[in-house]
Amino acid sequence: MGFKGAGGQCAGAAMAMNAVLFSDQAKLIATVNKHLWENENRMVGHVALETPDGAIWDAEGEMEMDDFVEWAMLDIEDPDYNLPNEEAATKVLKIYPTKEQLIKHFNKCDISLGEKIQILKKAAE
Repeated sequence: MGFKGAGGQCAGAAMAMNAVLFSDQAKLIATVNKHLWENENRMVGHVALETPDGAIWDAEGEMEMDDFVEWAMLDIEDPDYNLPNEEAATKVLKIYPTKEQLIKHFNKCDISLGEKIQILKKAAE
């Protein structure tokens, strides 16, 4: 078992990192596929933190905004999303979700959040 931040666990990782590493001073930020968010209320993309100095952090460390945006760009041929065209697959929104929104959209993150906080606290000792 380890600290995971991908495969649906990015929201829990971001919330845990904010609590332990950033004393809740960073903002939760997500890049989401625009079509799925606006038409199906589906949060498909990536969740990270935006620090007060504007840096973006996820479970792997600091990342460039271009890389962060790419997480929400989808393959038009992926049957999981049934997107109507290339524009729908590649248009991305940057949003600032609440913890409650993240728990709703990534239902596993509320289960793993406590575990992630403990892993980070142990690492900080």
